[in-house]
Amino acid sequence: SRGASEAAAAAAAVAPAGGAGGAGSPETLGPALAASSGVRGVSVPGQEGGVATLAGKWHLPWESGEPTPTERSSSRHDATGSTTSTTASTTATAVSTSVTLTSSSTARELTVVIPHHSEDAEQSLYCFALARPEIGEIELMATQLRHSTGIFACDGYTVFSSQALALDQKGVVKAEVIDGSLVAPIGGLYNMALNSEIFVRVWRRVFEAKRYVSFGWVVKVDPDAVFLPARLRKHCSSLPALQGSEKPKGVYLNNCKIGNHGPIEVISSAGVATFSEGIDQCIEEKYAPFTDVGEDVFVRRCLRNLGVQQLDDFQLLSEINCFENPSPCTADKVTFHPFKQPAAFLQCLAQATGETTTAAPPPPPALPPLAAPR
Repeated sequence: SRGASEAAAAAAAVAPAGGAGGAGSPETLGPALAASSGVRGVSVPGQEGGVATLAGKWHLPWESGEPTPTERSSSRHDATGSTTSTTASTTATAVSTSVTLTSSSTARELTVVIPHHSEDAEQSLYCFALARPEIGEIELMATQLRHSTGIFACDGYTVFSSQALALDQKGVVKAEVIDGSLVAPIGGLYNMALNSEIFVRVWRRVFEAKRYVSFGWVVKVDPDAVFLPARLRKHCSSLPALQGSEKPKGVYLNNCKIGNHGPIEVISSAGVATFSEGIDQCIEEKYAPFTDVGEDVFVRRCLRNLGVQQLDDFQLLSEINCFENPSPCTADKVTFHPFKQPAAFLQCLAQATGETTTAAPPPPPALPPLAAPR
């Protein structure tokens, strides 16, 4: 497969910095991989900048006859040899190859992910969702995983939740735990879910893990949003989006005329780096007080105040709160929202991909906002 051949090329590109290798000889994963044909580099969660310096001679597991692996829960050892446990958040699907490098001289191993779906790095997507099990969102995410759709069709993904629940029968893909309550109070200026503090915790996890640095774009998606990554890649490859993504502070795509809405939030990798550096400033300056507005308002105000460019793209989202009925899901949009039941979700997905013309059940009625907090 293309993923296996690229991984093999990546392995060949890893050369010991000090000669023939062996125990005690440092090797750097990252620069050599980036220089190899078709491989952008290696994402190593928890390692600064996605690059780890390790000792010993490393090889691919299938060099000894093992099949190409899928990423799985394992122990990950850092450069000093200490062990940390991790759960599988980015799997080896059709859009990425997960490689476990095992030392021939020690028992240590390191799992890395090589994205390879997009021909251009600028179109690659790291996607994440926050799912609450008590309201059926884990079931929704499991349904999407079974159909290889939504965030699971991105080049890298993570599902966050209150529990480390398995999304597949074998327990290969599990949610990563966000500590603290995920239940948002209702209130504020517009009687909305006041979930900014919750998503700040999620975003901080994204910042700290640094998985996003290996991708061109970061996409936050609600579990009940029917999201089509293939369509989003076309938007991210447009000239305005590419030009915005090359700016030092990055760009975000605004999906609604009254301000970006939370079902899908699309930010360039540079924009996320700017967000990471300035999120504390946004909180301290109260650009969007947590007691007044929801997380989508907080994110867009924060990004604007930090100098991240806003690029309007009103083909990203179809939802009643942005003055458009998403059902039937036949518009040429990237995302349709909300579809909270698996049957309705899959019917919308089938319509969007042209597999049926049967109208999906309408989403729950929602009143358009009286005014948009800008």
